[in-house]
Amino acid sequence: MTISELTVSDVAAYLKIEDADLTESETGIITAMLNAARMYVQNYTGRDTEYLDQHPEVAIAALCLAGDFYTNRDMFTNIKGTGTASVNKTVQSILDMHRFNLLPSEEVEDV
Repeated sequence: MTISELTVSDVAAYLKIEDADLTESETGIITAMLNAARMYVQNYTGRDTEYLDQHPEVAIAALCLAGDFYTNRDMFTNIKGTGTASVNKTVQSILDMHRFNLLPSEEVEDV
C-alpha cells in the first residue's frame, strides 16, 4: 500500500471503526484528516507523492498521523495527573512548518 492509495476505509480500519458505523460527518472528518496526514508527510519530508509512493512505510506513517489527528483533536491536552495543559505537539509541528516569522512562539510579543 502506498500513501496515495490510502482511503477513508483504510483509516477507519486503522482506527477500528467499521465502515457501516461511519456517519457522513465522520467520513468528512476522516477524509480531512487523511488529506492533512498526506500533506504533513509531504511538507515534513519535502518529497512529492511520486517519491513517497516508492516507500510503503510512509503509508504507515500517514496512518499513524491520521490516527493521532482523530484521537488527539484538541490544541491543548491535559497532562495526566498534573492539572496542567500541554500544547498538542502534532498541531504545533504542522503550524511550525508554515510559520512566517520563524521565532519561537514564546519569544513573539503581543503587538
